[in-house]
Amino acid sequence: MSSRESTSAAEAPLDQGPMPDLVGYNCKRAFIAIDPFSDERMAGYQLRSTDFAVLNLLYFNPEVSQKQAASGIHVSAPNLAPILDRLESRGLVQRRRHPGDKRFQALSLTAEGRRLYVEAERAALEIEHEATRMLSPSERKQLVALLRKIYLA
Repeated sequence: MSSRESTSAAEAPLDQGPMPDLVGYNCKRAFIAIDPFSDERMAGYQLRSTDFAVLNLLYFNPEVSQKQAASGIHVSAPNLAPILDRLESRGLVQRRRHPGDKRFQALSLTAEGRRLYVEAERAALEIEHEATRMLSPSERKQLVALLRKIYLA
């Protein structure tokens, strides 16, 4: 085989077998392409995806309990504790006794937490819209509906 032939063979597409037809494989590939937290524009916010999920939840649902917040982002309450510790140490989240029920702590964003969330949300939405620019608005809506159908079933 000549070096020209071996170069062509090395560049030929590989047989992927059934992988390209697997939903999970395609979801993972799409996630990698669309994940705003792998984009350098999000690095300045120093947020992990779970941090962003907590900020998002508290932005739209102030004064929730740790149990409610954990349920809202689909983690256990003990797994939420270090996330809250990290966000609280950055001055983004505050915990205080709930005014209506002293048995639990109410979680809310600080002014800095609200400011950072709004900026990070804007960047994340821009990144996602850029990554899905090849989809029409109706295709994007359909994709989201189909994905939700899978994980809410």
